[in-house]
Amino acid sequence: MNKKPRQKPPSGTQFSAAKTAVASVRSQLNVAGRWLNQVKLWLSLVLSSLCFMIGGYRLYDRNGLVIGFFVALGLNALVFFYDEWRLLSLFPSTEIEGRDPWGLVALNRSLAKKHGLPTPSLYEVASETPFIFSAGLIPARLKIFVSTSLVRRLNADELTALFTHELLRSHVGLTQLTTAAVSVADMWLIVARFIDALLTARFIWARRSKQARLCFGPITTVSFPFVVIFLRLIIRRKRYLFVDRMAASQIGQEKLLVSALVKLDSYGKNLPLDVNIAEAALFSVNPLSLYKWSRWAAVQPSLESRTIALTGHFPL
Repeated sequence: MNKKPRQKPPSGTQFSAAKTAVASVRSQLNVAGRWLNQVKLWLSLVLSSLCFMIGGYRLYDRNGLVIGFFVALGLNALVFFYDEWRLLSLFPSTEIEGRDPWGLVALNRSLAKKHGLPTPSLYEVASETPFIFSAGLIPARLKIFVSTSLVRRLNADELTALFTHELLRSHVGLTQLTTAAVSVADMWLIVARFIDALLTARFIWARRSKQARLCFGPITTVSFPFVVIFLRLIIRRKRYLFVDRMAASQIGQEKLLVSALVKLDSYGKNLPLDVNIAEAALFSVNPLSLYKWSRWAAVQPSLESRTIALTGHFPL
């Protein structure tokens, strides 16, 4: 009986070539995803501008076209300067430059150089809630906001993991896309709350939570689902999982990143931030997880799904 000859196991050279091919494919997918996010961002801005101009022309002819043009111009200016006009007032902070007892400037600079990115500006926010988030429409204007409580409660390795995560979000274009979507959604909610305030300050439908910014009047209540749908369509949860895997591979320890994310989630449940659902989308971990309605409204994946994707089991 003739036996089939045994196949030789692949040599070390073949293994190396296979790993190189896989790394090349992953790199190409990463670049493609980054360009796709950029195209989605600028295409949405162009289409929204055209809608305002066409709508104005349909309503008021040439005068409406001019009005639509200036509305579109204002919207694009808002998106581009949202991090300076809105976030710096929402989170009073000071830029970390020379005085840096925690070594965050050196950490930020070294990680940005490692990933080939412009060095972001660092801002310290005096807050009892540990958090970190980034914002900016282009990488050269990226800002990272860090609370003083974060650097006091997390160790150096966990801070490195979170900074790596924020930089990679910008690297794949998720930060830029999120900033643009949040700026539009945030202004939508601001206008809705303003209309509610004009209707009446004590409307029978209005209910106020423990935090001042989580106020739902009739117009805000109607607008809320549309804002959530808009954010969920623009910001896909699978991109967060993709960045999680990238950050974990760069750090080399999946459990370290999960540990940092778990701590942020735990602190957020005990010390939730005073932000609305649009502004909460800027954070890597949902800062409003204390509230049950935020489970379906948040753009971030659940901590359980992120932990399982990285470690294969939950809890850690």
